[in-house]
Amino acid sequence: MVAQNVIDYSKQLLRQLCKDYNLNEDEVLAKYFPEFEFEDINVFLNKSTRGKNGETNIVREKTIKNLLEKKIPDSFFEQSSEWKNLRDAIFNLAERIYPNEDISVLKVESKGGLGNKFDFNFVLNGKVKKIEFKFGAKSINQLAQFLQIPVKSCDFLSESYVDFYYNNYVPKLYSLRGKLIPDKETYIKRIGFTKLSDDPIRNLNDLTNEEKKQFREKANIFYHESAKEFLKKDIKFDIEKFNEKLEEQKGKIYMLYKDGTFHIDEMSDEDLTCVSYIIKPEQKRIFATSVSGMEISIHLRWQNGNGLGNPSLQVKKE
Repeated sequence: MVAQNVIDYSKQLLRQLCKDYNLNEDEVLAKYFPEFEFEDINVFLNKSTRGKNGETNIVREKTIKNLLEKKIPDSFFEQSSEWKNLRDAIFNLAERIYPNEDISVLKVESKGGLGNKFDFNFVLNGKVKKIEFKFGAKSINQLAQFLQIPVKSCDFLSESYVDFYYNNYVPKLYSLRGKLIPDKETYIKRIGFTKLSDDPIRNLNDLTNEEKKQFREKANIFYHESAKEFLKKDIKFDIEKFNEKLEEQKGKIYMLYKDGTFHIDEMSDEDLTCVSYIIKPEQKRIFATSVSGMEISIHLRWQNGNGLGNPSLQVKKE
């Protein structure tokens, strides 16, 4: 988000310079902030890409939009069979989403980012499709998760895992570093990954590599133990509130890409409406069953490693 703000501000300055010196704004912005480059194909080939392009998934999403809106130069396809194959694959996918329709007039609205629950709106002849893009899978059940819910904002568990971890494991964790335990509000901000330097249990620059390894191993033990012990408590799982979270996933078409091919997958409303659950502490999971009989696992884990940052519920189709 910070990087995007810097880019937006830089563009603003360039626009003002163009006005001051009577320069062609479109040409200047295209030179210094190109929407695409030939090497962008690498992000679909699992090859390294330029750091200046930002996160690889952002480049993938921009490339998909530019391909469908025919903004990629023909020279890319003439020079590279990989570019041509990607273009053909994405148009083949669009034809499957809109069978027997003229996809040359398809419009793509980017929806990715904070506050949005999917990546694109595909709009064709008044028909709008919500599209979720995922890389490296052929079906939804191959995804590590289709939904991630921060534990600290979870409202469908009867008790707070963050409170439990803070009361029972944070003192042990900070004592390993010889650091003072922060108040709960400060700790919760730190585990949300603000600044690394603010958190003495994540900023380990004063330790040797071996000491870092030992600390992380111990923290990982605390994570596994805490998740199991928390779920062994008399935790109640509010299915109705969980279904409200799943409601946001309804109506999506999953556009999945793997091995040079795009795939389509969907979940029905019945798939995304749960009616029962079972808690399995040893697996650190809650398993919910939907109306259709589909099983959904809710995995209590720390997204950024070893019980040190971003405790979340990883929701996956089994």
